[in-house]
Amino acid sequence: MGNYDKNSKIGVLGAGAMGSFFGGLLAEAGLDVVLIDVWQEHVDNINTKGLRIVGVGGDRQVKVRASSNPSAEGKVDIVFVQCKAAHTKEAILGAKNMFSKDTVFISFQNGLGNEELVAELMGKDSVLGGLTAQGANIEGPGHIRAHTNLTTWIGEMDGKDSARVKQLCQLFSDHGLPSEASMEIKKQIWCKLLYNLAVSPMSTLTDLSLREVFETPGSRVVADLLVKEGLAVAKAEGVNIPPEEADHILEKVIASRQENKTSMCVDVLKKRQSEVDFINGRVVALALKHGLDTPVNKAMVFCVKALEAKYLGEKQ
Repeated sequence: MGNYDKNSKIGVLGAGAMGSFFGGLLAEAGLDVVLIDVWQEHVDNINTKGLRIVGVGGDRQVKVRASSNPSAEGKVDIVFVQCKAAHTKEAILGAKNMFSKDTVFISFQNGLGNEELVAELMGKDSVLGGLTAQGANIEGPGHIRAHTNLTTWIGEMDGKDSARVKQLCQLFSDHGLPSEASMEIKKQIWCKLLYNLAVSPMSTLTDLSLREVFETPGSRVVADLLVKEGLAVAKAEGVNIPPEEADHILEKVIASRQENKTSMCVDVLKKRQSEVDFINGRVVALALKHGLDTPVNKAMVFCVKALEAKYLGEKQ
């Protein structure tokens, strides 16, 4: 693997809210970044006017390059995989000419199985796990709103200490994206998954914000059942998360009283394929492997996919 410094070239696969935000922060601080996305109007606005970032950090236009044609791009050293989980394979294969044997991939996607999929395509040693407390949403083409300026974590999926991870975290921290090396990135990804098992489908099926979901009587009972099933599957997968730790994580999410709807809810509202297969569906699939039953998560998968069937039909 190569050395990573201020001359490294970075490609962002999936310039949605978070991909645009990460790429925009690094480009604003002087790194060479290209945002890859299929949304042509978004790409065009970024190239002609710059990426507009509002909210935390102030209102500004950031000069960063964007493209909807990765086959025309040169090689990059670092790839942020930030597309929707269902589109990972398509995005990686469509941009393969941008990668060399030394390119490193960092997945910041929702759910489980993303790193494994990238590893199948590009090799296990080239893939790192990522997780962030940052938040952003799309306001319009070429326009995002930043909600936080919090920590991002990166780590080797096997939990080993890693010089390249430390080097990458230092590079990103020096250029506007506060990052820390983690030797527990797999556990951290599971912890994020646990609260997403609850908040994502519950927001989707009710069309409510997180605050509204958990102000509704009975919501915590459903959430606890979903998380309990997830904990059993995590343990079977060798990831031990104490129930009280999972409860604390969910409590923090509830206490935040967020006014936003989940990305899964937004996907369904916009008649797009959601990431339910990589969140609740992934837990259901892993449970079957270990002979466990997850009836509440199965119910969530069925209900979300029934909604998708109204507009996706057999494509779902």
